[in-house]
Amino acid sequence: GTVITTFDPGLVLETIAMSETLKVRFSDYRWIGTLLRDIRICYASAASGIKTWDEMMKRKEFLIGNTARGSNAYVNGGILRKVFFAPVRQISGYPGSNEQRLAVERGELEGNCGSWTAIPQEWIVNHKINALVRFSPKRPADMPASVPFVNDLVTTQEQKDLLDVLNGASELGRPFIVAKQVPAERVEMLRTALWATLKDEAFLAEARKQNLLLDPVSGEEAEQIIARIYAAPPHLHKKVKDVLE
Repeated sequence: GTVITTFDPGLVLETIAMSETLKVRFSDYRWIGTLLRDIRICYASAASGIKTWDEMMKRKEFLIGNTARGSNAYVNGGILRKVFFAPVRQISGYPGSNEQRLAVERGELEGNCGSWTAIPQEWIVNHKINALVRFSPKRPADMPASVPFVNDLVTTQEQKDLLDVLNGASELGRPFIVAKQVPAERVEMLRTALWATLKDEAFLAEARKQNLLLDPVSGEEAEQIIARIYAAPPHLHKKVKDVLE
């Protein structure tokens, strides 16, 4: 319990897509919880002229970026490419989200996929981007009602089942996990401490001061989500691999 890890949950899907080389199952770890459930979107810059999902689908090419394969942004782009056959081209290798946002502002990228809470407020207020699709059934109050939920765009049950697996990881936000060898009473202590922090007035005041949103996921719920992902039938795991290639 002295070492706690946090990571991009897109790696969960990499352990499915590359199970031969990544000998890790995140269901074998103990999950402490998450401060903020990740609500993922893909968006187009206003400068691109793309306002809606349908307009993006009619494009010959739509350029978006990511840091590397395995990131949540890569997964989102892979869903557009492989499930919906969208004309998306993903440019990998950006050091981080700041560099990707600069690339959008320069016109190097026509849009991107990312966390709604990480979108600069100035972009939203001044209508510098148009959200095309969201990957979570939950829609924040400041997100336009017209932004479709990706599961509502599918045409088959198999596509929906596949999206449930692919999008499950993003519900985990940036999780905190510990080794499975950590005693159960210590795991419970860490979970209790995290939940107590989320009720602490000083912590909440600092979060409000920095405009940091909180939408926590308990360790118990996180372990249920990760168990469902790994419990998906083999044919869906194969399709996950196809999407991420």
